[in-house]
This record gives sequence, structure tokens and C-alpha cells, in this order.
Amino acid sequence: MKRDAGVVSLKERRMINKYILIIAFLWLSTKGLAQSDIPVGSWRTHNSYNSLVAISNSPSQIYAASSTALFTYNPVNQEVIAISSLSGLSDTDITTIGYNLDVDKLVIAYRNGNIDILQGNQIMNFTALLSADINGSKEINQIYNYQNLSYLSTDFGVMIIDLDNMQVKDTYFELGPQGQELIIYSAAITSDSLYLATEFGVMRGSLKDNLKDFNQWKFYGPADGLPNTVTKIILPTTTGLLAAIDNAGVFEYDGLSWQDKNSLGQALFNHGNQDGNSTLLTTADTVYQYSNGAAIPVNSAIAKQPKASLFAQNKTWIADGTNGLINTEEEMAIYPNGPFSGEIINLYNYQDKIIALPPAYDNSFQPLRSDKGFFKFEDGEWENFNSTGYPQTTSIPEFYDITGAAYSTNNETLYLSSFGYGILELNNQTANIIDENNSSLSNSNPPDRNVLVSAIDFDNGSLAALNFNSPQPLNLYNPVNDAWQAFSPSPPSANAVQILDVGNGVYWMRIANSFGGGIKIYDAINSREMYLTLGSGALPANEVYDMAIDREGKMWVATKKGVVFFYQPSFIFDSGPIDPVFPIFDGQILFKGEKITALAIDGGNRVWMGTSAGIWLFADDGQTEVLHFMAGFDPIPSNDILDLAINQANGEIFVATAGGLISYRGTSTAAGRLDDLKIFPNPVILNQNDIVTIEGVPENADLWITDSSGRLIYKTQANGNTAVWQGIAGNQSLSSGIYFVFIANADGSEKQVGKIALIN
Repeated sequence: MKRDAGVVSLKERRMINKYILIIAFLWLSTKGLAQSDIPVGSWRTHNSYNSLVAISNSPSQIYAASSTALFTYNPVNQEVIAISSLSGLSDTDITTIGYNLDVDKLVIAYRNGNIDILQGNQIMNFTALLSADINGSKEINQIYNYQNLSYLSTDFGVMIIDLDNMQVKDTYFELGPQGQELIIYSAAITSDSLYLATEFGVMRGSLKDNLKDFNQWKFYGPADGLPNTVTKIILPTTTGLLAAIDNAGVFEYDGLSWQDKNSLGQALFNHGNQDGNSTLLTTADTVYQYSNGAAIPVNSAIAKQPKASLFAQNKTWIADGTNGLINTEEEMAIYPNGPFSGEIINLYNYQDKIIALPPAYDNSFQPLRSDKGFFKFEDGEWENFNSTGYPQTTSIPEFYDITGAAYSTNNETLYLSSFGYGILELNNQTANIIDENNSSLSNSNPPDRNVLVSAIDFDNGSLAALNFNSPQPLNLYNPVNDAWQAFSPSPPSANAVQILDVGNGVYWMRIANSFGGGIKIYDAINSREMYLTLGSGALPANEVYDMAIDREGKMWVATKKGVVFFYQPSFIFDSGPIDPVFPIFDGQILFKGEKITALAIDGGNRVWMGTSAGIWLFADDGQTEVLHFMAGFDPIPSNDILDLAINQANGEIFVATAGGLISYRGTSTAAGRLDDLKIFPNPVILNQNDIVTIEGVPENADLWITDSSGRLIYKTQANGNTAVWQGIAGNQSLSSGIYFVFIANADGSEKQVGKIALIN
């Protein structure tokens, strides 16, 4: 909260003078913010780079793309540079990329038809296809570069882009034998003809003809020696053409006829590449170097899901769906730091760390048997934990389909729940699996691993676990005496997917919406229970997506038709019927009728809400809007918000969306120790830096900033334990020098002093 900087009370003046006396005797040092932090008001992306979909190259760089971002790799100096939405990418869901050597531009294609053009450090968005009036899919399947043109093979036909003047040169559609729409998978040019691999086989058109007319095209068939079936790969070779057809193999064309080379007849092909010297064919499980009917496997123990390949710098490079960019000669897995999967649906924060989790079960609540593990963000880096043994991962016991996380400060233990394997206990580098053999948890379908734990929570000294589809769904663990206890609240408790321990032995359990939704509340001490729904609990809707407890103890509930909160959730059985409170914003019920998907509480007790229209930040119990971020206007990749979590130490909120994970540095953090004071940036460059972040102050403390003579320059109040000094750039009253920050809580019992260097 900004205040008038020109008025100082007598009490404040005495406090400042007292601090100035202290400065005379103390040497003050100010810790700069660690590089792992980002400035207040800024964003950072958290893309997964190990799951690649496409690859291309320039003379000096390898370009590798995941679905949400891409990176470059320089084989000479081994430099890796990530390129994300913050770099200028305009969309998500990349399908393919292609580098045009004649104009030195990389074409980046998205599933919806959007296109970015990367040249040097500049990215230009090309929306001609995205905005075209075309019914049906606009997905771009392959990019074939010829001279200054890019031929885009799409689900509706071919679009040709002139990369010199950045215009559409031509578009061919409805190319089927009867003029119907036709899916084009790839293209190649040789001998003044354009060849297309399509859902009906291979077709040819002379570049001298009007190729908009479907009658000008020739389809090859059995009479020509080629199957007229789905063909996805067509490549120019030194002797003619090559077509690779699923479950049929490789065929070559010499300009007169097609020959079956009797090679790779059972293969399913993902990609083909020909650079004039080497032909590479990428199948579902192997990359082959092909020459005149002979297909030699490219050996790589770490290539698990090859998606595409190329030959450059005298080496074979593989874009792998699991281990990133693979240098097959050195068996190196190359990719920037990031979570092991781009599909993140659950987030959890503890001890200044963020845990991110991929999906664990399908819409029918069947385990996915996913070995991706869990991903931890700490000090600006991701560490990925799983049992795969893959490069750039940290090993844990086999533990699939992780659904949740909880942390105990009492024994410094991280607990992880699994939809099949039970609970994993991690403490001091030791790991212990808790299942039906050593706890009250049950296996719903032995002997397979079906200890289905849908959610956990650690609070009030015990671990609460939801055993899905069990007759005793609520299980409590006391780590002090290593004792388990199981409870049997009535249906639909066995179908709960979130649990919060609110104290007094009371547990709030969110029921899966496909099983009726609502909230089941259970008193484990007195065996009392309550079921909140649209009818019996005055919820806005039965479909509940999230619950969160704020710093005043209120329970917030996100539903399909709005958000509400409950006072004193642990006393709900003792205070009679309690209806939820509907927050009022601008004279109306907040988000009435709107879908709220996620909740998070920051250090200033403000509520972040994920909706179908982005994320919102509200203060004062929802009465004051602070921020709103929306895809298309802000860096968040999608308005479909899946989960939220906040690093309470620095106020950074992590946002899991359908388009990927991103985070934003807010201004409010949880209360910390005075010796944790951090000031960033420091020094401050005048006319460049407009905001200084002061972190680690007492909760909601007052701050005064003065020059070296004691003249008050600025005063403000912290939000949680973070404050900001705004409006520095362009402030003509500021000059180079040392400025002092005086900090005190409301009763003056906690004080601290810092200093900031301002430089012209």
C-alpha cells in the first residue's frame, strides 16, 4: 500500500533518527536476491524440453522443439539456448519446424495453423493460415523448404509461403481424386514436379501446371508399383524419390517407375530426412540409416521414443520423446533444465519448493502406469525424480502415478501418494514405500499394485490419506508412534480426490465430480459427518474443483458456478448449520455462475483464483481485485487453469495450465525472519529500474526509505513479508548515492535496516 512520501509523523521521525544512530556504529550489508529469484511483476516459463516432437538444423545450430517451446544447440561450443513464449513464441502445441537455408529462417508450426518465423533473435508471427476461413483442421504436418519458399503440408492441403516477402504465394486444397479435401503429410520437389505424400498415397503435379486444379495431379497406384494407401514420408534423393509407407516399407522412384525395396516392411514411420548424403528414416522405436534397400539401425540406448532425426556435423541427432536431443555418437541427452513432463495437473508447495505432478489416472479412474515421477523446483532449477534411470533424472524406487504430496516439518519428511503404489516416504535420502503390507491402506485388486491413494495432507502432526475405492477410505498415520488408523465415513467418501486436515480431528474431503461431487466432512474423533452439496450445503454447484484454507482459517471452495468460503471449518459440527459466504465484488456475487478451477493463498492472505478466463488475485475476502492475467494478453499459455501453488518465501505463483506451466512473481510473501532480508535489484540503475523488491521483512511491516541525510524519500507497507519501492525510474528527486531502508512491525518489537545503492 503506497502512502504519501512527504508527511512524516513525530513517532516516525524518532524511529528514523534512532536508526541513523545505529548506522553510525554498524557496518550494514545487504544481501542481493539470489539468481534463482525473478523480479517482482515478472514471469518465467517452466517448459519441458526432454519430450521432443521435431528437429531441424542450420549450418551452425541444431533446433529441437517440444510441444510448448524449443531450444538451440551449438555442437561446437555446446551452448544450449531455450526459446519460449517469453522469447516471443506466439502459441503452444508445436507440431513441426523447418529451417530454410536460402533465407536463414526457421519456420515454427503450431497445431492450430499458427506460424512463427525465427530469424536470428527475432520472432515474427505469421497468422495467414490461423486466420484463414477454412473449416476443419489446419494442422501443419511437415515443412518442406525449397529456395525461398516453404511448402506446408497440412490437413486440408498445401500452403506455400514466400519467406522473402512474408506472404502466402499459393494454396492448394481439395486435391482428392474427386476434388475432395485431402490430408497432406509431406512434400518434396524434384525434376520440376511437386510430390505429395497423402492419405490416398503419393501424388504428383508439374510446377508448370495449375496445381489448384485437382485434375492436374496424378495419383500413383499398384499399376505404378506403389500402394495407394496412407503415405506419410516422401523424400527427394540423389537418384529420384523415396516413399516410406506404414506396414509396407520403402519404395524408390527413378523417374519412370516405383520399386519395392523390400525394406522395413513392418515399420511405422514418424519422420524422414535427406541431406544429400545421408537418408534417415525414423520409426516408432528406431532410427535407420537407409541406402539402396539397406536399412542399418542407428544404435542408441537412450533413444526411447524417437520422433525425428537428421545428420549434421558428421553426427546423427535424434529428437526423442523422452530424453530430448540425442547425440548418438557420444550418447548424450541434451535439453535445457525443466520439468520431465509438460503435462502438469497438480502443484504443491513446501519449504520454498514446488512439486509438480503429471496425470496419474484417466477419466475412468484407471491408473496410467506412468513412470514420469515427480518434479521439484528449488533455487531456480528443476530436479526430476523417477525410477527410469534416464539421463538428467534422480533415481527413486519404482513408484508410478503420483497423485499428491505433503510435507512434515516435524520429521522433515516428504510424502508422495500414488494411484497404485501407496505412499512414498522420503527422508534424509532414504526412501520407504507404504502400502497394504505395512499400513492400514488396502489393495483394491491384488496381487497387482492397486493401492489407490488419491490425495494426502499433513497437518496437526499426522498424515491423512484417501484410499480410493476402499471401504475404509480415510487413513491416518502418526509418525511419532508409527501407528495407522483407518476410518469408514459413509459414501461417497471412497471417491474423494482431495483432503484437508482443518484441526480438531475434522477432515474436509472433496468428492470427484464424476461420483457426484460436493464435499464430505468427517469428524474422526466423534464419528460425525456432513455432506455439503448444492442442496444440503448451499454450495453454488455440486461440481467442486478445489479447496484452500486461508491464513485466517477460512475454507475457500471453488465450484463450477462460483466461489464461496466458510468460517471456522473445524467447528462446523459444533456451531449449528453454517451456510457458505458468497464474496461480494463491485456490488455483485463474485464469479456468480462462473467456473473456478483452482485456489491459492499468498502471504498477504490474498486469494488467487484460476478460472476459465485466466487467473485473478483478490484481497479483502474477494471484495478487491488486485490482478487479472489472461492468455492472449499476458504470458500464460492457456486460460484453462488446472492448479495453482505459491512459493511463500518469495511470492512466486506457479500456474499449471492446459498449455503448460508458468510462474509470476507477486508482491506478497509469508512472514520470515529478519535476517532473511533481501533487496533486489541492488545496486539500482536510475532510469532503468523502476521497482525494488524488499523481501524478508516482518509480516505487514512499515518501511521508510531515506537518503543519507535522513530525508524521507518513500514509505510503504509490506504485503506479507515483501514490500516494493515503485516509481524509481524518472524520479528527478533521486540521485546517485546510498539510501537506507528502515523496517518495523506494528508494535516496534521487530526492526531491521537495509541499504540500497542508486547509480546513474
